[in-house]
Amino acid sequence: MAASLLLLVPAVLFATVGLVVLVVLTLTARPDHTLASEVASARRHGLVTSVLAATAFVATIAFLIALASRPSDGYVRLWQGALPLVGAVVALLVLALGELTWPRPRGLQRQVNLNPRTMGDLVPQTWTRILAGLAVLTLAVIGFGWWAAHPYGHSLTRVHAGGLRVESASPFPGSDYGLPQLVALGVALLALYGVLRLVVLRPAVVRSDVATDNRLRAASVVRATRVVVSALALTAAGNLFFGGTTGLRLYDPGWQQNISAAAMLLGAALGVLGILLVLTPAPRLPKTDPVVPQARETTSS
Repeated sequence: MAASLLLLVPAVLFATVGLVVLVVLTLTARPDHTLASEVASARRHGLVTSVLAATAFVATIAFLIALASRPSDGYVRLWQGALPLVGAVVALLVLALGELTWPRPRGLQRQVNLNPRTMGDLVPQTWTRILAGLAVLTLAVIGFGWWAAHPYGHSLTRVHAGGLRVESASPFPGSDYGLPQLVALGVALLALYGVLRLVVLRPAVVRSDVATDNRLRAASVVRATRVVVSALALTAAGNLFFGGTTGLRLYDPGWQQNISAAAMLLGAALGVLGILLVLTPAPRLPKTDPVVPQARETTSS
């Protein structure tokens, strides 16, 4: 129960800081009346979808924490370590729905940007590197916990007196927690790829120049990428924090306890980083329209 309550702290912090960030961004955004109506509508659609995805992320974590706190749901409790990744999958489903319902061109005549694009053109390299780095770190932390807890799965053991006495402490992120995390991580990465494909293939916004349409797509890309990046950071943070606290309880003062304390502090720092990453603003439309050459095609239906 205490572990579940502790897992709820990042969700509450995320909701509080996220609300402040949302208010600040709304107050400093470019006014709708300076944009074409279709562009303003597309921007509102992206913002609403982002807020719904963030709400789904927090709500999923809170719901599963409450579900795992029930005494009869021991198996569900093993998924506690994967809560951020499960929340990310639900948030990505919301973002995917937002892409599928993206405002489509309407009317008998419309202008369409002739702007070929690929996923590599839209995904910022900075976010790609952060995603790859945190994915490797998370896999390494899961693998180490799996190895250190073997063969007990969710507890850390200590052998005394030549094997005559064995002590154990839990919860520890071993295989019982690691397997759900690996499954959720794989599903989250596949879902991210699917959302990014939808962003690349969605119709261009009517009456938008190439730079504006690409900026709207880049915002959608960052919204999807940052939720997975945050989930990876929070997953690694949870493993390190709870693994470290378990080691502090089990080991006597010495190098093992020092490593446990370092892991606990690193986990706490990663947790804060995960919250900051998911609250990083997506690319915004500039205050004035850029003047760029563009090719357009007029089509009739």
